[in-house]
Formats: sequence, C-alpha cells, structure tokens
Amino acid sequence: MKRDMSGSALLRPATPEDHPRMARILATSFVGKFALAFGRDEERRVKGFEIMLRYGLPDDCLYYVITLDGEVVGLIAFRMGNASLPPERKREYRRALGEVLGPLRAWWAIQVLSLMDGGKLPPQACYLDNLAIDPAFRRLNLTGAIADQVYGSLAAEGKTEILADFVSTNRAVEALVRREGWEYVRKSYILAPITLPLFGFAGIFRIRKDITAYAAGG
Repeated sequence: MKRDMSGSALLRPATPEDHPRMARILATSFVGKFALAFGRDEERRVKGFEIMLRYGLPDDCLYYVITLDGEVVGLIAFRMGNASLPPERKREYRRALGEVLGPLRAWWAIQVLSLMDGGKLPPQACYLDNLAIDPAFRRLNLTGAIADQVYGSLAAEGKTEILADFVSTNRAVEALVRREGWEYVRKSYILAPITLPLFGFAGIFRIRKDITAYAAGG
C-alpha cells in the first residue's frame, strides 16, 4: 500500500555537487559515532566527510539525497555488492585525509569507518550503510515519507531485501523497525566489554527488510 505523497519530500540519486551539503549533514548527525575518526571539531568532520564522499566509496555504493522543496535535508547510502576500493583510490583517500587529519589519524579514521561494513552480501541483498537527516528537519519524519521511494528504487536495481546494523542505543532506528516492518536477524552483545566503555553501547543488532513485493511491482 502506497503512502500519501502530498508532501514535497523526494528522493533522487546524489551527485558530486551535493557532496558539501551531504558532508555537513553527516558531520552534524554523527557527532558521537565519528568523533574517534574525525575528531569533535565540526569543520574538520565536514572536510573529512567530503573526502570520504569523493574518494572513499566503493563503486557499488549507491547514495540518494532527500530533498524538501528542493533543499537537500538528508541522505541514504546503500552498499549494493561486495566491491572494494581500487588500490590507487585507496591511496588518494589516505593522502587527502592525511592533509586534513595528519597521516596517523587518517589511517585511524579509515579503520574506524570500516568497522561496520555489513560483511559479505548475498546477490539479492543490499546493505544500508548510512541514513542521516539534518537535525532541523527530523521532526518532519522524512524517513517514513520517502520509504516507498527507497524500496521501489532498490527493487528496480534487482534487490529483494535490505540488511542493516545498528547499535542498541539508537532509538531512532528502533522506531524505524517498528514503523516499517523490519525484522531482527540477530542481537549480539559479544563485544559489549569493549564497546560499552569505549562507545557507550552494549549490543549490535542486525535487521532485515523484505522488499519482494516492491520487486514484483506491489
């Protein structure tokens, strides 16, 4: 069943011209998550994310932006397969980050950003890598408004399921699970002795969304 799309929230593929705005949204949305990677200075995080968007994404990474009345207010990223960065791009990524963060911190940032990459994907699945909404627009519940567009776009790419991981303290994703009918695949607390003191969360949860009906044109 399709939702009422009378609002003006729309989904479209991201372009390089969107990178500065996307980097700003990422930098303000994931202050805690990426503090160990890019530091707590917002402008440094913005520069770090711009470099990641330019050099650090595998070729099978699909980025969408969410627009409201023409303004980019959010983004969603999916890993569509199991591609890795080519060696030359990986070197350029490390070099560019090094200019902003310093060589040692750039190396550390790349390690942190690769911690939760979803693992090896089956051919029918894609992996939700990033979902970020500008804090000023979160009250509009844009993720719910554009969900059908997301599922339909991924189904058009030949996917029938979406996988994602989130930490146990992320209440926003818990709400998404309930609202959009995702199911829990596993709840793991095995890393709690490390993640709880370092990052403040005890569990990592894997969830799944079946989009078969959208692939069939439902």
